[in-house]
Amino acid sequence: MILFCNSTYSDDSQSKRLDFSLSVNSAYTGVAMVISESVSYFLVRNDSFVCTWVPAKYFDASEFDTAWRFSAAWGIRTDRTDDGWWRIAVARRELLPHIDTLADSLTLDDPHRAELVDVAIRSETARDSIIKTVNSLASGSSSWLEVSNWALEQLDTDRESGVLYSDIEIEILAELSTLDESQADSDELSRRIIDRI
Repeated sequence: MILFCNSTYSDDSQSKRLDFSLSVNSAYTGVAMVISESVSYFLVRNDSFVCTWVPAKYFDASEFDTAWRFSAAWGIRTDRTDDGWWRIAVARRELLPHIDTLADSLTLDDPHRAELVDVAIRSETARDSIIKTVNSLASGSSSWLEVSNWALEQLDTDRESGVLYSDIEIEILAELSTLDESQADSDELSRRIIDRI
């Protein structure tokens, strides 16, 4: 989920109490969202690779015209608390069984849960990078050659690079790496790829 930190973050004195730094207008990857007692939070990682729940009011959705879509890797969970409030959690499926632990704290003593969060973030970061790239092609801010070269770099990158591409995403990267201007309409290509992931 591509999230952009908005100016509310820098203007709001509460943000300073988060002990968590974000940069306004920068993109962040979200891997979960929880709505509890009418307040929404996103689970994000900052540039220092620290994860925490951040109030949703500090973020805007993707800046791209193409709508962000949930993939099959995402799920939803609802719980009713004793005081009558419903909690709704939307997250990558591997995180849903651990949502209670994650909501309490992200200082995870359990290495297994910490690894689940890391893998979810790396996977969603990979998906986000493809979405941003094909949208930049469709908007004209990147050329066919730039996108092709970027895709080749991703295919050659060591797995420890911080992203984790799925099999379908690797297929998409291979397709992007062979593109040239004569092959397809960029808007159509963008829509088709985003539908696949």
